[in-house]
Amino acid sequence: MFARTYTAFLSGIQGRMTAVETYISNGLPGFHIVGLTDTVIKESAERIRAAINSSNLGFPIRRIAVNLTPADRRKSGGHYDLAIAMSLLKAARDDIDFVEEDFAFFGELSLDGSIRGVPGILPLAMCAEENDIKNIIVPEENICEASFVKNSRVIGVSCLWDAIDAVKGRLSNMDSLCEIKNRKSKEKMSELDFSQVFGQETAKRAALLAAAGGHDMLMMGSPGVGKSMIARRLPGLLPAMTYEECREVTKIYSIAGLLDRERPAIFERPFRKPHGSVSRAALIGGGAKIRPGEISLAHLGVLFLDELNTFQNDCLEALRQPVEERKVQIIRNRESVVFPADFILVCAINPCLCGYLGNDERICQCTETQISSFRRKLSGPLLDRIDLHVTMAPVKYEEIGGRRNGMGTNTMKEKVLLARRMQKERYGENLLNGRLDDDLAREKIKLGKGEVNFIKEAGAGFGMSVRSLNKLIRIGRTVADVEGSFDVRVEHLAEALSYRSFFDMYGSGEMSVKNR
Repeated sequence: MFARTYTAFLSGIQGRMTAVETYISNGLPGFHIVGLTDTVIKESAERIRAAINSSNLGFPIRRIAVNLTPADRRKSGGHYDLAIAMSLLKAARDDIDFVEEDFAFFGELSLDGSIRGVPGILPLAMCAEENDIKNIIVPEENICEASFVKNSRVIGVSCLWDAIDAVKGRLSNMDSLCEIKNRKSKEKMSELDFSQVFGQETAKRAALLAAAGGHDMLMMGSPGVGKSMIARRLPGLLPAMTYEECREVTKIYSIAGLLDRERPAIFERPFRKPHGSVSRAALIGGGAKIRPGEISLAHLGVLFLDELNTFQNDCLEALRQPVEERKVQIIRNRESVVFPADFILVCAINPCLCGYLGNDERICQCTETQISSFRRKLSGPLLDRIDLHVTMAPVKYEEIGGRRNGMGTNTMKEKVLLARRMQKERYGENLLNGRLDDDLAREKIKLGKGEVNFIKEAGAGFGMSVRSLNKLIRIGRTVADVEGSFDVRVEHLAEALSYRSFFDMYGSGEMSVKNR
């Protein structure tokens, strides 16, 4: 007796279809699962046996072989349980029959026959949809998350008998109860506003440019000057996420197991703030069972690295490629996985070990050797890849008052949206100035003779690298967009230079030690 059902496995954030083939024959009773499976799937034999018997469905005492195709791709996870159980029941019982190609099954079985939710349901269900599966059976716990699927019928089940009723057409379609696109986010609208930040208008201007052009940003200043306040408010400047962006980010959080009934989907721009003790695998992604890291969880949002000097060197150096390519490739055991990592990187560092170098109110206690050692931990190549460099001085007491001051989030966001509209009209797609490759930047960003001379003088005067000069042009283009200018003028490039010249003039290890 032979039967087949369908499920899927994960490769990065994409699903790949898997056929579950079951063959029941005479011989010494046994239950064998093959197809390059991990321990979790091999142990599913006992869960399935107990679940079928607990549901009074009668587990066949015969020789059972289950094959998961394709045989050369490694498979892992507990979501195979339901597909294997339904394939076995279809092969063993005449009263359970359905068109194999019409159903895909996902879910982990408990010993009593109930079905538990599993991580990664959304990319798995989307894979089934892309392969024209008409009915997708998922755990009831995952029904809201799976409702992002548009063209297939998603049915939530809580036990093995529910799955049988579903294939027999006796279980109603439940996805309409949790239609994601009609749900309102339970996440409260952010009450953080840039008008709550006193002073620091230069840093706020840099945050505006970062949001408008997709530029990475680094802030240097003494403790308490407002670096974290500005970073935390930056997501509020970004445009609202589209339906497709919500789906893409939700897929990543689904794989990471960070969704539940209270938070079935991601509706707002992510803001991730990993601790300085984070491991390389937790930051970049990976591990024994490959999972997305913080840089992927920040996809289409903001990744904030506070106290940048406290992060391990291998973590910081591993950031260089994702910052350039906006994705990360992880290779483990002959398996290559790609996760998206298109985020705005915001970093904050102190100027020295004690944090008060250059502070007019406090005296720096560090020696020049300590300062030099503290700065050398940040490599030049990494700093060169960060577009906007901002030095923040402590706010004067007279600037602190009961009223909010300076630019607020709403005013700043209007400028961001204007700049992004201009970029869309210029490039014909959702490209940002900070994401342009060199060829496209040369083609689309035109400079006049005076602007070209300014770039040459800046490069010669500050000894800027070619990468820094290219970034200077892109930042200048963003400044012009924010101001609503179709042309990049010298004043736009001069402002852009003010965000590049600090590290180019002093380097990562030999910065000025004045005002000590």
